[in-house]
Amino acid sequence: DFFNSSLVGKSKTLVLLHGWMGEKSDWEEVGISLSGLLDGGWEIKAIDLAGHGSSYDISRDALAIRKSLNLETETTLDDLSVKQMAESVIDSLIEHGIQNVDGLVGYSLGGRVALAMRDSLLGNSLIHNETKLVLLSSFTERHSACHSEDGRQRMTKDDRIAEAIRSRWLTSCLSKEKTIQSQLRWDKFLDKWYSNPIWAGIQSSSSFNKMKRKRSSMLEGRGLRLAQSLSQCSPPRNKRDPGSPLLGGNTFMIAGELDRKYCEKGTQLQADEDVLFKEIGNAGHSILHDNPTMVAEQIARFLSTKKNPVANEESEGDHILPTIDVEEEMIDDQFLLSVKHVAFSLPMVDFSGQSKGASGIGWGENAKFSHTLRTRNGFILQLRSTSIGGEELGIGEISPLGGLHKETVEDAIRQIGQIQQILATSENIIMFDPIQALELSGYLGEWISHAFQGIKLYPSVKAGLEMALLGLASHRIKTPVHQALLAEGLAAPIPGKKYLELNGLMTRGSFTTSTVENSIEYKSLKVKVGHQNEEEDMSSTRAALDFVNSRPARRQSMIRFDANRGWSIAQAEKFSLSLLEMNAQIQSRVEFVEEPLATSDLGFNLREHVDNLEKWSLQAQIPYALDESLAEALNQLDF
Repeated sequence: DFFNSSLVGKSKTLVLLHGWMGEKSDWEEVGISLSGLLDGGWEIKAIDLAGHGSSYDISRDALAIRKSLNLETETTLDDLSVKQMAESVIDSLIEHGIQNVDGLVGYSLGGRVALAMRDSLLGNSLIHNETKLVLLSSFTERHSACHSEDGRQRMTKDDRIAEAIRSRWLTSCLSKEKTIQSQLRWDKFLDKWYSNPIWAGIQSSSSFNKMKRKRSSMLEGRGLRLAQSLSQCSPPRNKRDPGSPLLGGNTFMIAGELDRKYCEKGTQLQADEDVLFKEIGNAGHSILHDNPTMVAEQIARFLSTKKNPVANEESEGDHILPTIDVEEEMIDDQFLLSVKHVAFSLPMVDFSGQSKGASGIGWGENAKFSHTLRTRNGFILQLRSTSIGGEELGIGEISPLGGLHKETVEDAIRQIGQIQQILATSENIIMFDPIQALELSGYLGEWISHAFQGIKLYPSVKAGLEMALLGLASHRIKTPVHQALLAEGLAAPIPGKKYLELNGLMTRGSFTTSTVENSIEYKSLKVKVGHQNEEEDMSSTRAALDFVNSRPARRQSMIRFDANRGWSIAQAEKFSLSLLEMNAQIQSRVEFVEEPLATSDLGFNLREHVDNLEKWSLQAQIPYALDESLAEALNQLDF
C-alpha cells in the first residue's frame, strides 16, 4: 500500500511492517500523517507479513482439509520464523521494483522482523548501514532464552495459545459455522487477549470494536498461519547474532509510557547502544491505535534529521505498570492437570439376576452365548485441574472389553502411567477451552493428541480421558455434564433428530422374565439376539415383550435388538417375519436392530455391507443401526 498521492519523483523509500495478527491497513492513520509530514521525495510502502493479511497462501478451505488430514504438519508448513519473514519481505520488495530502503519502521513483531533485516541482511543492496530503523514497542535480545526457565515458560505459553487458535480455526472451517457464530468465537478470544494491562485499557476506546472486527476477520481467515507464526516467532526461539553491530544513532525506539517493559528496554538501549528513545504519552503497547498522530510526528522528525530529535525532551508521564510480556494472554484457559486411577472388578449376572456371569457380551466370538463374562474389570480415572478459577474434577471409566478392544486392563494401566509421567515431567501448563470441549466438534480429540503427543492412545484409554475431560469441562462452567452437553449454543438438539435414551439389557440366554424386581425403569430395553438358534431368538423376544408389558409404567417402552452381526440375510428375513407372526403390532415397539447382518466371507466392505442392510431394512420395515461395522471400517483406515 502506498500513502503518497503520486510516486513521480520519489527518491527515498520508507517500509512499514505491522505486528502479529495485524495487516498493512493498520498503518493507515500513521501512513496518511507521514505522507503530509515528510517531504515529497519519500515513497511510503506498507507490506503484509507472511501468514498475515493478503500475503500469498492456498485457500482457507483447502488449508483446513489438508490440516484435518494431517497433511499440514510442522514439517510441511512454511517457515514463518522471524528470520524467514525478514527474507520474504526483502524478496517482496525486490519483486515490486524497490531498489533501496532508506527507512524501516516495524511495530511489535514487525519491529523484530525489521531488526532481523538490519542485522543479518546488511550485505543486501536494499538494506545498508545508512538505513534508518524505527522500532515501535519492539526489540529482540542478542542471546537466546530457549534454555532458561523464563524462556521455556514463554515458549510453552505461546505454543498453548497457538494451539487454541489452531483448534478454534479448524473447528470453524470444518463445521461451516455461520458468520455470527464464528465472530462470537473469536470475540471471546480477543476480549481476553486485550484485557491484559499491557494494552492500557484499549477496550474502553471508541474505536476498539472496529479494530476487534478486523482482528476477528483475520483470525477467521488466517488462523492457522497466525498460530504458526505465534509459535515460531516466540522470542526465546529467535535471537540476534551476538556479533551483530551496535544499533547506534540510526535506530530510534518508541514505546507507550504505559508499556513499561519496552520503556525500560528503550532506556537501557539508549545507554548501552546509543539508540534514540522516546516515550509516547497516554499510550500502551498498541501505540499505532492509541496515539497515531504522535507516532507519525516522531517518525517524521527522525527521518528528516541526523540529529537526535527527542534527546532533550522530557517524558510526558511517569505512570508505571508491572512488566508483562507483550503477547501474554490473561485468560483462564490454562490449568495444571493431575491424573489418578482406582481399579474395580464387578461381578456380572444375567438378566434374571440369578446366574453368575453374562453371556454373549462383546463382538465376534465373544458375542456367542457360549462365551460368559464373569467379571468386568477396569479402573476409574480421575482428572484434577488447578486453574485461576480454582480446582475442578472429572472422572471417566477405562474398562477394555475382550472381543472389542485389543488392549488389556494391564495395557491400559501402563499407558496411564505414561500419561502421568508426561504430566509429571512437563511444565503442566495446558490450554483447555471447556466450551469447545462440550461442543463435541472435534476439539477434544485435537486437545488430547496435542497434550499427549508421542503416545498412540488405546481406544479404551482415550474414551476414559474424553469422559473425564467432559466432566471436568462441565465442572468448570458449573453445569451438570448432561445439561452442559445439551445447552443451547453447545451440543444443542438438531431439528428433526433425537437422542437415544439409555436402555436396559437382556443378555443372550435370558428366556424368562426376571423374577427380581428392578427398581430402574428404562424407556428402552435392548435384547441380545443372533449367535443362537431361531427358537432361542424368539424366546428372548417373547421374554422381552412380557417384561415391557408387565407394568403400566413400561407399556410405552420400546425394544432394541442387537444381533452383533449374527445373522445371514436369510436368517434376518426369517426373524422379521417371525416378529409379525408373533405380534402384528410389534413393529411399532421396535426402535431398530443393531448390526443384524454378518459380513461377507470374502472380506469386509462397508459400502456393500450398508447396501445389504438397506435392502433388508426396506423389506422388513425395521430400522438398523451400525456398531462393529464402523469400528472395522476405521480400523481398515488405521484411524
